[in-house]
Amino acid sequence: MEFRLLGQFELRDGDRNHHLGGPMQRTLLAHLLLADQTARTTGDLTRRLWGTTATDGSTSTLQVHVLRLRRLLKATGCEATIETSPGAYRISLGTDTADATEFHRRIGEARHAGDLGSELSALDAALDLWHGTPLTGVIADWQRFPEVRALTEARDEARARRAELAMILGKVPDLQDLRDLVAEHPDREQNRHLLMWALHRAGRRREALATYEDAYRYSVGELGLEPCRQLKELQHLVLSGG
Repeated sequence: MEFRLLGQFELRDGDRNHHLGGPMQRTLLAHLLLADQTARTTGDLTRRLWGTTATDGSTSTLQVHVLRLRRLLKATGCEATIETSPGAYRISLGTDTADATEFHRRIGEARHAGDLGSELSALDAALDLWHGTPLTGVIADWQRFPEVRALTEARDEARARRAELAMILGKVPDLQDLRDLVAEHPDREQNRHLLMWALHRAGRRREALATYEDAYRYSVGELGLEPCRQLKELQHLVLSGG
């Protein structure tokens, strides 16, 4: 079975979606899965769940929710179990999988690939695991947790690198994904450079120049600086028809 965190939070068994309990059990399970099979202390879990330090009362309440979660996992027939150690809990997946863990593994494969084609394939496989905003359906401000920020940052870096590799290898990158990256991270000139380069390669000169103008307005208006040298050089290349 597969625990999915990179989009709608769910436990999938083929086409079947298993019920994962109420809001507290789902949130607790998500935090345990984000730890990637390492232990979380009771103090860490109580801070994450209730924003408070561990007390006798909160520790007892946590124990109740862990017990309920154990029963839920057993009822699904999955192999994942929650293990207890002194002052801590961890989830052991057994033969089950988690898409967040698989994503990090694929990113590692891309980082150590022996050639650009293999790197691109690994990035494609990693990004195919994403199906929207992480942990959708679980009520929490997930972006304040470092593991979720690391996941989304790694995803966005992979998107940019995938577009760069596609162009190096003579392929057409996803222009809409590049536009989305620019909109999501307007301060990252690398993404603007990639979009401008891709548009130029696609013969869309006017749009490429408009991308530079947008970059110029943002850089001067928001940062008080002119665009970087690479963007200026690319603008000159587009203007000269190179």
